[in-house]
Amino acid sequence: MTDKRKRGGTKGGKWAVCPFPGSAMASAVAIITCWAFAGSAVAQTAEIARRTAQQEKLEKAARAIGSDMTQLQQRLVTTAKQIRNQEQVATDHETQLETLRVEQHALTAGFDRRQGELSEMLGVLTRVSQRPPALLMVEPDGVRQQLRGTMLLGAMIRMLEQDAAELRAELAALDRLRTTIVSKQDALQKLLPELHAEKQRLTALLAEKDKQRAHLSASAKAEAQEIAQLAAQARDTRDLLSKLRERHSQFAALPMPQPKPQPQPQPLRLADGLPGAAAPVPEVKPTLAALHPPRISSRRFSESRGQILQPVIGRIAEFFGGKDGAGGTLHGIRIISRSNAEVVAPFDGKLAFAGRFGDYGELLILEVGDGYHILLSGMSHIYGETGQNVIAGEPIGRMGTEAGTADVKEAASQQKRNALYVEFRKDGEPFNPAPWIASRKIEVSG
Repeated sequence: MTDKRKRGGTKGGKWAVCPFPGSAMASAVAIITCWAFAGSAVAQTAEIARRTAQQEKLEKAARAIGSDMTQLQQRLVTTAKQIRNQEQVATDHETQLETLRVEQHALTAGFDRRQGELSEMLGVLTRVSQRPPALLMVEPDGVRQQLRGTMLLGAMIRMLEQDAAELRAELAALDRLRTTIVSKQDALQKLLPELHAEKQRLTALLAEKDKQRAHLSASAKAEAQEIAQLAAQARDTRDLLSKLRERHSQFAALPMPQPKPQPQPQPLRLADGLPGAAAPVPEVKPTLAALHPPRISSRRFSESRGQILQPVIGRIAEFFGGKDGAGGTLHGIRIISRSNAEVVAPFDGKLAFAGRFGDYGELLILEVGDGYHILLSGMSHIYGETGQNVIAGEPIGRMGTEAGTADVKEAASQQKRNALYVEFRKDGEPFNPAPWIASRKIEVSG
């Protein structure tokens, strides 16, 4: 005999039915069992709701972090642009000061030379004027010598007057030059605090960026470690680029992961036919792609000849194809910069490598698509990390901190230390970067 009772809640608008035998003991057991199943269903349903809410919260956080990273990149680019503008003005002032000092040196040398010539002429005039006229009268040809001396004296006086006028003009020019030098120095000294303030603002933004990147998944660190191992095995930059391209090809050959549909709660069927709780929804954490979406440039690098941003403010001192100082040939260019100059990404791309590498020291390899890579070395500090996506103008490093010096040889040595080495490569082969860099940003030294 089967007794049907209404127990628990409803499911689909119908009352759940608990079958049980007619005996009192069996009835009690069945009632307790129904209550237990009903309680379990309620608990699992609550767990599903909790995990679903947590998943939505994580996905929302991932989108927010991605949006914050994008906005932060734009702020970094804006701040770096202001710094580069000030660095350009400061560099112009320093170049003009250097030119003015050379002119001052030349004028001073000319002034000293004319002073020496004037002293000699005055000495001759003094000796001539000290000869007594009576002595000239008793000497043979004395009258003729006196006439000749008088004519020579007149010519020398005119030369002295001309030299004196030229000396006065040179003194006035030298005085104006010194005034200009002082003015340029004052302008430079006023600019440097502004530049320092902008750099402090940039440092704060970079710290904020590091904090945002701390939320990224561990896969970013795993990728950086794997690439660091490749760098340790590479013989040179050509070998390193080959390994990076091979790794990129392996990943490109893999099928793109398709987003899985969100699992829907499916009711479990109990052994006795009772409806149970839905299967719990797996907890989903924000992915690396969601937190740090890949940067895809709206431009193709191959179509951007003459439009690439110069990575550091300065002048090209050594050119592609020239001597590298070690008996070899330069595969890139060297740009002389100011102390502490900011280095920015020349183009949108991904940092395929960021770290120390052999004789290059701190090396950045920027992958910009279509088999093109940009190599940068000579920095004292790198901001970027392997695997990071950057946009054109975003700060990725900083040059050295050597101070200026009046000694020419020491200045040349410091310039070499403050030189950014730039290589452009296509499928591993170097080509001349100079025609690709925006000309308005280049100050070429002869």
